[in-house]
Amino acid sequence: MNSLNNLQCDNCCSTIDKRQKLCEEGGHAIKKEPQKITCLGMIDLTPCANVITYNTRFCPNCGTKNPQYASVENTTDDSHDGYPSEIDVPSAGENTTEDSNDGCPPELKVPSADTVVSFFTEVDEKTLLDEIKTDIAVFKFDLKMKYGGIMALAQYLSKQTESSKKVKVNVAVAGESGTGKSSFINAIRGVKHGDSSFAEVGFGDTTMEIKKYQHPKNKRIQLYDLPGYNTTQMTLQNLLKDLNLSDFDCCLLFFYPVPSPADKTFVQQLQTAGTKFCFIRAKIDEDFENGEQEGISKEEVLSEIKKKVDMSSDHFEELKNTVKFYISSDEPSVGEMNELISFIEKQINPRKFEALLLSLPSLTEEVIQKKYQSLQKSAVILAIRFAVFYPMFFKIEKNIKEEIEMYFQTFELNTTLENNVKDLKHRFSEGICHLLEEFDNGVSGMWSPRKRYYFCKTFMRNLIDELLQDAKTMYKHMFNELRQ
Repeated sequence: MNSLNNLQCDNCCSTIDKRQKLCEEGGHAIKKEPQKITCLGMIDLTPCANVITYNTRFCPNCGTKNPQYASVENTTDDSHDGYPSEIDVPSAGENTTEDSNDGCPPELKVPSADTVVSFFTEVDEKTLLDEIKTDIAVFKFDLKMKYGGIMALAQYLSKQTESSKKVKVNVAVAGESGTGKSSFINAIRGVKHGDSSFAEVGFGDTTMEIKKYQHPKNKRIQLYDLPGYNTTQMTLQNLLKDLNLSDFDCCLLFFYPVPSPADKTFVQQLQTAGTKFCFIRAKIDEDFENGEQEGISKEEVLSEIKKKVDMSSDHFEELKNTVKFYISSDEPSVGEMNELISFIEKQINPRKFEALLLSLPSLTEEVIQKKYQSLQKSAVILAIRFAVFYPMFFKIEKNIKEEIEMYFQTFELNTTLENNVKDLKHRFSEGICHLLEEFDNGVSGMWSPRKRYYFCKTFMRNLIDELLQDAKTMYKHMFNELRQ
């Protein structure tokens, strides 16, 4: 035999010809080294020259398709580009109908780090990780880098994205009757009179039982309208008898015009339960209107109201250092709505607050800006998952579409009101298909994970920037209509 054609059996060490399938001595199967070739792709006008095999479909260094792969596709037992045979990997053009909500197969059965990570060269992964670290440094979440690099991070973020959709938020809205609880519940959910989930607003004993209101944008966010206490029909003792205050993430305690002895008792129960709370004085817009008729400025009106509230609170030790906010449910831009939202952000779990924030209507320009910052983070997370899982476990027509639709909904740009507003750059009714087509064209043929990450991040962030401007335009339009 020609020595160039000789191999050695791994089992009995006998000399065999590399064209043999079985060892002549013991009949052992021969493990053959895959034939190696040089990648013909280019990286920034420089030849890639990475060493690959006939069984490699795409070069892990530059992403170029191996032109000689097809010639052995039907003659080799390895049809998975280096993946273990037990992992079913669909081709780039194959449509997987079993994708879960986060772009991965059911129960997040993504390939393990020791399989998909072979798509990255050491240099490519390090460069990508460095870019990601820089981009998400401001978001302060665990990179999970030491547990498997980019693949482990993508898996972790996929699970976090999926579990975030299941976060529950329970907010209690309490106070004596007629203090503005129902109006606030309607405002915070963007619900108007005539809507099926409108909380009845009136005077006197409107709410006589605990009513649960789901947020129309997120059914897992629930506001509980507690009965107005300290009335002939509902005493505070009766209300507290069957109420577990520790079930709530926070409690918003309404009063008008000043806190009462019953409020003091309720605060004691909240403190015992360990439930976060704050006081809210609503209807501040009515006070401003009355002050305007008497020639008193808004600042003087608010200062006088706070003085009266502080004097009343001084009679109750439990109320002296409690946090209080002065708001208007009908005109959220009036008063301290922004301060109230910031307070809630500090009191509840960050993931719960994010779910609540993205469901809020555009109450103020500051709320819109908070949404913008949250979506910027979401775009980076999406780009990481896209870079790793596309096209096998991440679909443009599903995952990217859902993300873009979420952006429109968060900024309240998916309603019929868009038809009444001029100068919007994007319109939900006609813009989704165009955006998906633009994204698809941009990423076509892009096999480098690092390039996919940069493209997806840039595309989404630019879109969010433009939607922010549309949201501000819409807000100004609605604000002017409210003033007229």
